Amino acid sequence: MDKITHEIRLSNWKAVIEQCSLRPEGQTVKQWLADNGINEKTYYYWQRRIRKEVFGQINRPQPAENPEPASVSFAEIPVIPEQRETTMEASFHADAVIRTGNTTIGLSNSISDRLLDRIMGGLLHAR
Repeated sequence: MDKITHEIRLSNWKAVIEQCSLRPEGQTVKQWLADNGINEKTYYYWQRRIRKEVFGQINRPQPAENPEPASVSFAEIPVIPEQRETTMEASFHADAVIRTGNTTIGLSNSISDRLLDRIMGGLLHAR
């Protein structure tokens, strides 16, 4: 039997064996086989061949090109806490505060008219 024919038959019998394993509770394998017109000896022949093939795949040695790592090591990476720029925040005192939704904007009396217009335009478009 050529390889393609073998693969097709193997695939078909895998499906038959799976269907048999899903038979109704209480129904014997022998009864299921009779109901589906499957020869009992042929069924067990293919079941044995499939089991041998699966067993061979499980016990097959791994290829030398993909050796398993001998050991695993870990290295601790220290986490440096985030430092925030607090000098500007601490020295800034807002003369006016605009709050809208989740946004808060602190404004100084020294803000230029042009910058204030851009901020207000941005707030109007953000809504």
